[in-house]
Amino acid sequence: MRMVYTHAPEEVFYPARDRLVESFTRWARIRGREVDPFVVEALVEHRWADGDGLLCRWSPADLAEALLDWFPRAVSVTASERTLVLPTVAVFVDYLFTEDLADALCAGREELHAALSAMTGEFDAAMADEYGAQRLRDKALTLMVVNKTGTDLTSPLSIAGFHANRKAQRFTYGPADLAAIARGADLPVTGGTISATYPANSITLLVLPARRH
Repeated sequence: MRMVYTHAPEEVFYPARDRLVESFTRWARIRGREVDPFVVEALVEHRWADGDGLLCRWSPADLAEALLDWFPRAVSVTASERTLVLPTVAVFVDYLFTEDLADALCAGREELHAALSAMTGEFDAAMADEYGAQRLRDKALTLMVVNKTGTDLTSPLSIAGFHANRKAQRFTYGPADLAAIARGADLPVTGGTISATYPANSITLLVLPARRH
């Protein structure tokens, strides 16, 4: 199975990612290991989109960057879903070594397992306080904009790594109606940027539905 996707185009990477996740999920199910396939899907996509595309080569530093920095900023999970994230990555490590998919420069299995065990507390803390993330259940990107000032604010919002032109759903809670969350008109996303006005003393949730491949 191909495991190197450095600079690979989307039309090459995404089908390969799906095949890898399906193979991993089947492998785990046969062995009675509980996993969340989306965790591996997100992990390898991050390695392709923001890293070197080497899905066969992992180090403790790679796992720390992905799970303690990127994952809390990019992925939203419930408390119950969170408990499966690190165990799923640990099973993925076992899958790579058992199926001979880890390359010669990959850190050892035990070293990677030790790194995952050591980051448990830090991972839970990092996942607890974020304003932008990808929802686990439907993979939609969610962004929360809080305007704490007494005046309306108009500002462009740039989304790192997001370049598609789509629509963002808008939900606002503010002084105009303290009894409900208002569903506003969809906002255009152009070149990864959303331009909008956020009412005074309000909380706005922007939802970008997942792209279908």
